Amino acid sequence: MNISPSLLPSWPLSWGLTASQCHLIALIFASSYVGSIYLTQHVFLPRAILASAAATQAKAAQGSAAKASNASHVDVSSKAFRDDDDDEDDDEEEDDAPKLGTRDHPTTIRLRMKAVGIATVSSLLIVWSVVKHLSGTSWTESLLPTIRLLGLSIPSFSCLSWTWIFPYLLTPILFLGPLFAEYLDRSLPFQRSSSSPLAQKLIQLFDFSIIDYRNYVVGPITEELTFRSAIIAIFLLSHASPSSIVFGSPLWFGTAHIHHAWEVYRSGGSTSQSAQRAVLTSLIQFTYTTLFGWFASYLFIRTGSVFPPLASHIFCNRMGIYLPGRAARRHPSSKTAILCAYVAGMAGFILCLWVY
Repeated sequence: MNISPSLLPSWPLSWGLTASQCHLIALIFASSYVGSIYLTQHVFLPRAILASAAATQAKAAQGSAAKASNASHVDVSSKAFRDDDDDEDDDEEEDDAPKLGTRDHPTTIRLRMKAVGIATVSSLLIVWSVVKHLSGTSWTESLLPTIRLLGLSIPSFSCLSWTWIFPYLLTPILFLGPLFAEYLDRSLPFQRSSSSPLAQKLIQLFDFSIIDYRNYVVGPITEELTFRSAIIAIFLLSHASPSSIVFGSPLWFGTAHIHHAWEVYRSGGSTSQSAQRAVLTSLIQFTYTTLFGWFASYLFIRTGSVFPPLASHIFCNRMGIYLPGRAARRHPSSKTAILCAYVAGMAGFILCLWVY
C-alpha cells in the first residue's frame, strides 16, 4: 500500500508530530465538528425557536383581527365550513412538515450547516498552523505544502489520464446492482421525465431542496475536509504507516456518527424501546461509516487528492441502501438479472480495488 508522493512531507517537514499529538489533534477536529452541531442545538436554535414562535403569534393575531373585521360581511355557515377546511389543511401541512428543532427543519439545517462549516475551516487552519510550526517557514511559504497535504491540489488538464479517472469509477462499479434496480424503477435522473427537453432535465437534476443541499453538498464536503483532509494530514505529519492511516483514521469518522443515537432516542420518546433502537442504529452507522472511511482513506492516500473520496461520498449518499431482495420483489421477472448485477458489482469492485 503506497502513499501518493504528493502527500509525503518533504524537507523541512522530515520531523513531525508524535503519535500522542496526532491523536489529540484528531480528537479536537472530530469533537469540534460534532460539538458545533450541539452548540447550535442548545445555544442558537432556542433563540431561533423563540423568534419563530413570536412571528407565528404575531401572524395569528393579525389573522384574527382580519377575520373579526370581515365577520359582518361573511355568511356565518359558509365561513364555518371554510374555516374548518382551512384548519384541516393547516393541520395536514403541520403534520407533514418537520417540527422546529428537529434535524430536518430548515432553520435547524441552516444553523448546523453554518456551524460545521466554521468547524471545518478551523480544522484546516490548524493544519496550516501545524505545518508552519514544523517547517519554521512563513505563512505564505507553508501554504502550498499545506494544500498538498490536505489533498486540495487541482490537477492540470495535461495530467488527466485513465489513472486519474479510474478512482472515480470504483464506487459506481460497486453500485452496479442498485443502479440496475433504479433503471428498472425508471428512477434514474434522466428517466423521470423522458418527454421533457434536455435543458429542463438538467435543471431538475440540480433542483435541490435544503435537505438535498445538506446531504449532497455541505455534508460530504465538510466531512471529507475534516475527517479525510485534515485528520489524514495530521497522521501524515506524525509519519504514521499507510495501514494506520487507512484503518485507523476512519475510526474518528465512525465515532463522530454515534451522536445520532441521542437524536433517535429523543425522537422515539426516550423509552426503553427507543434506547434499544438508538443503540442498534448507532452500531450500524458506526460500522458502515467506518467501512466507507477505510475505502475513502485508501483513495485519498493513493490519489493524493480529496476529490475522489468526496465524489464517492456524494454518490453513496445519493444511492442510499437498495437491497437486492427489495429490488427482486419489485421486479420479479428480472430477479436473475438483478442478482447478477449485484454480484457483478461487488466482484468488479473487489477486483478493481485489488488491481488499483
